[in-house]
Amino acid sequence: MNTTDDYRLYLNERFEGITKLMNAQFINVHERLEEIKVQTTKSNQRISKIEARETEIKDLEIEVRDLVVSHKDSCPAMSKIEDIKEELSEYRLFKKYPKVGLVLLAVAVILIVISGYQIVEKISAGRQAMEQTREMLESNAKLIEELRSQGGSVD
Repeated sequence: MNTTDDYRLYLNERFEGITKLMNAQFINVHERLEEIKVQTTKSNQRISKIEARETEIKDLEIEVRDLVVSHKDSCPAMSKIEDIKEELSEYRLFKKYPKVGLVLLAVAVILIVISGYQIVEKISAGRQAMEQTREMLESNAKLIEELRSQGGSVD
């Protein structure tokens, strides 16, 4: 029986060390769990505040939309805005169909070049006519001088 008591004491000593180690680990785990609980509580409070703020923002957004809609109906400048929209519809056509705009621009440039060429031709023709008129006046002046030198009169 003596050996059984010794064996029991031996086992108690061994298990006592393991028990202390496990208790220390449990205490450590419980402390960490407490820290996690505190941080989770803080996080949940922050999230609750953020959610409340989000709800407020959504409510304000709805109010702003309602104000915009009601302002659209009662705005004194709305008729002017509509007029501007109608005026801009031609520009939207060019924005929507840029090739049509380029074709119209090309046609306008061609017409301007043709008109410029015709103007230059008319100016040249006018200069030629002025030159011919000047030559005729000079020849008439010479003829008048010749007539006067021969004793004739021009009336």
